Amino acid sequence: MLRVLDMNAVRELLARREGHPGVRRLRAVLETGHVGESIPRTALEERFLRLCRRSDLPPPEVNVWMTLGGEETEVDFLWRKSRVVVEVDGFATHGTRQAFQRDHRRDQMLRLGGWEVVRFTWDDVANEPEHVMEVVHAILAPV
Repeated sequence: MLRVLDMNAVRELLARREGHPGVRRLRAVLETGHVGESIPRTALEERFLRLCRRSDLPPPEVNVWMTLGGEETEVDFLWRKSRVVVEVDGFATHGTRQAFQRDHRRDQMLRLGGWEVVRFTWDDVANEPEHVMEVVHAILAPV
């Protein structure tokens, strides 16, 4: 599966179907942003994204697929310009030996590719949001 959505084709289709039920509503939804961007999948991702939006950080890309060492992998939050990746780790998702090993290997591959990687736990995001934002601001700051 290519996971490609041609938004130009969608807009052309909507233009041809003007006046049909749902076209105006779909166009309004599409105008709110880019499809698939900034959509958190977990409560922890949602919480971290809220922190980012309340601060003066540039908005991150959310749940982005990247190619690392010839393999596709997904990262939670990405600031492309700064080459920064933030992962938020809940124990339920990352609490197995396999997940632990996979996460560390992926961090190594990201670093080899020139990316700065930082991880936060549920407790970090929920109980120490000021610290989390201080760290993110520091790694996003221009050198």
